Amino acid sequence: MNRLVEFFLNRSMLVNIIVIAVIGLGIKSVIELRKEGFPEISMNKVIIQTIYPGSSAGDVELNIAVPIEDALEEVEGIKEILSVSEEGVSRVEVQADDNATPEEFRKLYNEIENALAAIDNLPKEIEGKPSISEFTSSDVPVMEVSYTGSYEVLKPYLDKLESKIKKLPGIAGVTLIGLPDEEVQILVNPVLAREYNTDLRMIYNSIQKRNMEGSGGTLESFVGEKKIVFLSKYNNYKDVLDTNIIMNAEGYGIKLKQIAALKVIPKEMNLIVRNNGKRGAALSIRKTGSSDLIKTVDGINNLLKNETPPEGINVKVLFDQSQLTRNRISLLAGNAVMGFILVLTVLLIIFDLKTAVWTAFGIPFTLLGMFIFMKFYGISLNLISLGGFIIILGMLVDDAIVIADEINSGKEAGLGSKEAAITAIKKMWIPVAASSLTTMVAFSPLFSLGGFPGKFIWAIPLMVIVGLSISLLESYFILPSHLHHGKSKKTVKKEFVTRIENGYKSLLNKIIRFRYPVFAFFSIMLLLSILMLAKFVKKDAFPQDAAEGFKISITLPQGASAEKTEKAVGDIEKLLLNLPTNETVGFSSRIGTQNELSATIRGTQNNIAIIFVYLSSFTDRNRTADEIMASLKKEIDKTLTAEELTVTMNLNRLGPPMGKPFEIRLISNDNNLRKEKEQNVIKYLASLNGVSDIETDEVEGKNELNLSINHDILSRTGLTVEDIIMTLRIAFDGMVVTELSTVDKTLEFRLRLNERARADKTFIDTLPVANRQGNLINLAMFTSLKEQPSKAGIRHINGSRATTIFGNTDLGLISPVEVMKKVKLQFPSDDKVAVEFSGQPVESQMIFSGLSSAALAALIGIYLLIALMLNSFSKPFIIMSSIPFLLIGFAFVLITHGIPTSMMTGIAMVGLMGVIVNNSIILIHSIQELSGNSHASKENIVSGSVSRLRPVLLTTITTVLGVLPTGYGIGGSDPFLSHMSLVLAYGLLFGTTITLIMVPVLLTVGTDINKLFSRNI
Repeated sequence: MNRLVEFFLNRSMLVNIIVIAVIGLGIKSVIELRKEGFPEISMNKVIIQTIYPGSSAGDVELNIAVPIEDALEEVEGIKEILSVSEEGVSRVEVQADDNATPEEFRKLYNEIENALAAIDNLPKEIEGKPSISEFTSSDVPVMEVSYTGSYEVLKPYLDKLESKIKKLPGIAGVTLIGLPDEEVQILVNPVLAREYNTDLRMIYNSIQKRNMEGSGGTLESFVGEKKIVFLSKYNNYKDVLDTNIIMNAEGYGIKLKQIAALKVIPKEMNLIVRNNGKRGAALSIRKTGSSDLIKTVDGINNLLKNETPPEGINVKVLFDQSQLTRNRISLLAGNAVMGFILVLTVLLIIFDLKTAVWTAFGIPFTLLGMFIFMKFYGISLNLISLGGFIIILGMLVDDAIVIADEINSGKEAGLGSKEAAITAIKKMWIPVAASSLTTMVAFSPLFSLGGFPGKFIWAIPLMVIVGLSISLLESYFILPSHLHHGKSKKTVKKEFVTRIENGYKSLLNKIIRFRYPVFAFFSIMLLLSILMLAKFVKKDAFPQDAAEGFKISITLPQGASAEKTEKAVGDIEKLLLNLPTNETVGFSSRIGTQNELSATIRGTQNNIAIIFVYLSSFTDRNRTADEIMASLKKEIDKTLTAEELTVTMNLNRLGPPMGKPFEIRLISNDNNLRKEKEQNVIKYLASLNGVSDIETDEVEGKNELNLSINHDILSRTGLTVEDIIMTLRIAFDGMVVTELSTVDKTLEFRLRLNERARADKTFIDTLPVANRQGNLINLAMFTSLKEQPSKAGIRHINGSRATTIFGNTDLGLISPVEVMKKVKLQFPSDDKVAVEFSGQPVESQMIFSGLSSAALAALIGIYLLIALMLNSFSKPFIIMSSIPFLLIGFAFVLITHGIPTSMMTGIAMVGLMGVIVNNSIILIHSIQELSGNSHASKENIVSGSVSRLRPVLLTTITTVLGVLPTGYGIGGSDPFLSHMSLVLAYGLLFGTTITLIMVPVLLTVGTDINKLFSRNI
C-alpha cells in the first residue's frame, strides 16, 4: 500500500489527468444516461388474449379459456394461471415464478407458444389467433393525451397524429381509445329476405365468394409466359350491393340491394370515452424499454406543440411520466449541491481551506464516477438508483475525512506533508477499508430480496457499493496527492476542537465511573423503543403519500343502459370539476368497462364505468391522494344518495405491483358454495373497523335468452346446430363477411339484421333458416326461449372458478396483514371452497420477511469481516454492540414524524448497521493501538476515544447533513426518499451518540470481567 500511495504522491500530473478524465466522462455520462421513472422490470407474466365476437361469458369460458388452460397444464415453470372470460373476449394471464431468470422465462414463453399452437379445438369464429405477449413495466403508458370533440372531426385527425407519433424514436406503440375504425354494416331487412326466399347464411356465402382475387397459374406459349390472374374484388364499398344472392340460368334473381341497406359507422366496442366532462378520445403512448424517457417525451411534446388541431377540439396532457423523473433528478441535483455546501461548511470550520475543499471534492468526484459506471453497464437513472445516490451522499467523504484528519494530525505533530500522507495511509488504510467494507456487506444481502420488490430495489445496494468503492480509492490515492502538493505548512488544531475534545474527555471519565447505571439506562431506552415501535408504528411496504392519481369504479344495477351509466358518470365528473385547480390535472372516464388499464379499447357491460383521476405533483398540492379521495367520497355519498349505484375508489400506486390492500380468493367450481362463502366473508369484513369499499370481481351481466333445441325435430328439417348458431350470430351481433383493403386502410363488412329486427326478441321465433333443399324454416319450429341472468365475467384460478373479494383499509385502524390474519382465522380453507390470499398483505409479508433475513445476513457478514480484520472472535461483539441501540433513533424518527415502517426505511436500517459499525471500528482501532496486546485500561480507552472524536463527529455530521435536505424536502420533496433519508439521519445521529458512550462503557465492562476471571483463577 505504501508503494502505491508514494507512486501517486510523486505523479501529480497523472492524478490531475485522472480527475479531469472522471469529470469529463462523468458529465458526458450524465447527459447520455437513460432516464426513466422506475426501473424496467419483467413481471414474468404472459398475456394470452382471444377475441370471440358475439359470445357470452359462459361460451368464452368453455370454448376458449378451458382449452387454453388444459393445454398449459403440461407446461413446467408456471406459478399460477388466471383467466377472465367476458362477453366476446378471453384473457389468460400466465404467471411464472417471481424469481425466474430471463433465460428461464424465455424458455417458458416459447413452451407456452408451442402449447397454444397445438390447440386444434378453438372455435373457427374467433378473430385471427390467440395473441400472446409478455407483460413488463414498460407496457405502462408514459403519456396519455386527451381530446374532446366529435367522432367525425377527431377520427381523421388522430389517425394521422397516431401515425406521426409512431414514427418518433423510442416509441413502442400508440393506442387510440374511444375512436374505433369504421366498418360497413350490411343491414338485412328480414321481411324482404323472406319474400325472396333468402336466409342470412345464403347472403353471407354469396358475398364471401364474390369478393375474391387470385392466380390461375402460368400460360406458356412460344412467345413467352404470362401469369393468369382474376380480379373479383370490390373497388368501392357500395359495389357490395350489386352482389348476386340468387340467380338462375335465365338471369333472373335478386341482388343484395333489393333486401339490404349499407351503413358506414364506427365498430361497436361498447366503450364511451369522456375527458374532463365531455365526450372524446385519448391517445395512450408507450416507449420502448431501451429508450430514454425524457428524450422520448420531449419528442412527443415537440410534435404536439407544432400540431394545429381542427377547430372545436380541446387537447389536454393528462399523464406525463417524465415529470416524476424530472422531479427526482432535480431533487438529486439540488440536494447534492446543498449537501456539498453544508459538508464543505462543516469541514471549513474544522480544517483549513485546502484540506476542507479537497476533502469535500470527494462528493462530486464519486458521483461522476458512479454515472460513468451506470452508463457503461446500461443502468438507467430512475427513482430507485437515485435512492442509492441519496443514501451515500453524506457517506462519500467519510473515508476522506478519516484520512484527511490523520494527515492533519501528522502535520500538527510536525511531519512534512508527504511524510504525513504516507504515515496516515499506512496507519489508517485497514480500519478505513474495514469501515467501507462493513457498509458494503450490510447492503449486499439486499440483492437476495425475492419477488418483484427485489427486482425493483436491486440498484440501491449496487449504487452504495460502487459509490463507496470509488470513494475509498479517491481517499487512498487522489486525496493524499492533492493535500501533499502546494505549500506545506504545519497545521494547528483549532481551539474550539480542543475544547470539545476536553469536554468529551471529562464526560467520558464520569460515564465510565458510572458505567453500569449508564448501561442500564440505555438498555431501558432500547426496550422502551422496541415496545413503542410495536404499539405505535404501522407497517406499509410502499407508502403512497406521493401518489398522483386514483380510480373511481362505478356500477349501476344490471340492465342499466349506457346512457344512464353515462349520466351517473357525469354527476361524479361535476364533483371532480369542483376540486381545487391546483390539485388536479384532469380526468378521463370509460363507460362500459372497469378495466384498470387506461389503454383498454373494448367495453363489456353498459352498467359499469371507471374514471381515471390525474392529480398534480405531490409538491404542488396541500392534500394527499388519500385525503382527496376521502373528501370526494363524502361528497358522492351526500350528493348521489338517490342514485342506485356503487362507487369505490383505489389509488394509482407508485412502486412495484403490490395488488389491492387485500385480495381474498374463494376458489370452487360449485357456484352455490362459493357464493355462500362470499356473502359470509363480506359480512365479516364489513364488521371490521377500518375496512371499506368492499367489493368482488363478480359483476352481473346482461340477461341471456337461453335457446333450447329439440334435436329430433332439428334433424328432420335437415339442419344442424352449427347452422342455427351461425344464423343467430349473424342476425344479432353480426359477422365480418369480407373486407375492402387499400394501401393505408382496411374497411370491414359486417352482415347483420337491421335495427328494427334486432330490437325485437320475439323476432327470434320467426327468424328463417334455409335447409339444404332451400326451404325456409322458422326457429320456433324446433327451439324454445328462456330468459335467465348471467355473469359479466367468469374468472378462473388454476383452472377452477374463483371469486375475489377486495377493498381498502385505513392504516390508522387496521393493516392489510391484520385483515388477512383475521379472515384466515375466521374462514379456514377446506375441500369445498379453498380460501387463498394475494395482494398487498402477501407482498408485504414477503418484503418484511426478506428484510429480516437481509438484516440477519448483514449482521453475520459484518461480524465475520471484523473478526477477520481484528483477528479476534470477541472484539467484533463489542464493536457491534452499538447496532441494537439504532432502534432508539429509529423509533424516535418514525413516531415523531408519523412515518410507517416500509421497505425504504427497512433498507435504511439495514444500511445503518454497516455505517454505525464504522465509527466503532475507528474507536476500537485507536484504543487497540494504545493498548497493544494487553487489555485496554481506562486511560487508554478514554485517550483512544478522544483521539478519534473529531473524525467520528465529522463523518456523522457530514452524512446527516448530506441526507437531511432530502428528508425535509428542502431541495425538493419525495416521500419515498424522504422517509429513508430521515431514518438515515436520525438513526446515525442517535447511533453515533450512543457509540461514543457505549463502546467505551462496554470496553470497560469487558476489562472488569477479565479482571474478575483473573482473580478467580
